[in-house]
Amino acid sequence: MRGRIAVPVGAGITRPFEIELVYQDLDLFATPDTYDPAGRFPPSPDRHIEKGGKFCLWLPQTAPNDFDLEDGLRRHLDRVREFLILQLMYEDRKRRGIDPAWPGPIWDHRSAGHEQWLREQLAGLDGDQLRAFSRYLQGRQRLTGKQSCPCGSGQRAGRCHWTWFHQLRKAATLYEPVRAALTKLLEEHDEIPTQPGPSSI
Repeated sequence: MRGRIAVPVGAGITRPFEIELVYQDLDLFATPDTYDPAGRFPPSPDRHIEKGGKFCLWLPQTAPNDFDLEDGLRRHLDRVREFLILQLMYEDRKRRGIDPAWPGPIWDHRSAGHEQWLREQLAGLDGDQLRAFSRYLQGRQRLTGKQSCPCGSGQRAGRCHWTWFHQLRKAATLYEPVRAALTKLLEEHDEIPTQPGPSSI
């Protein structure tokens, strides 16, 4: 789909921008890729626009999967409007010499971004907990909801880390960069010696 989207730029003024939505495999329930077909914004990692004008709105594993909802398309277009406003702010900050030029938080580029996302996801686990989860995260063993949660809480996995685990497992299954980053981080933790417990007397 290709057309114009109205973007509010302040003082009650809106500006039209041409965008194109491309649905992979014509799946209308999947999040579409969004492009700048008119070439209004030059491709640049700093702008989060790839060659061909594709907008980097998010990491693939963080894309909202809400196109089965009635207002899914509206939600997506709202996010595109935000992205276009950020582009205009970037241009203004660049012109003024403000560093960093991109306004707001960002993911790192390419594989570093996937690793950054994973580190944030795993931040709540210590080395022993991560080792306990590793065989399940890498698919060597299957985790069921009735098992004790690998985190050691004593609760069933289904009542503890179940949602978190499946989101992480799904991302690693679908996206090779996530899988590679996960392998790297788990190997890092394997090299950390296990902390000895208190000695008994």
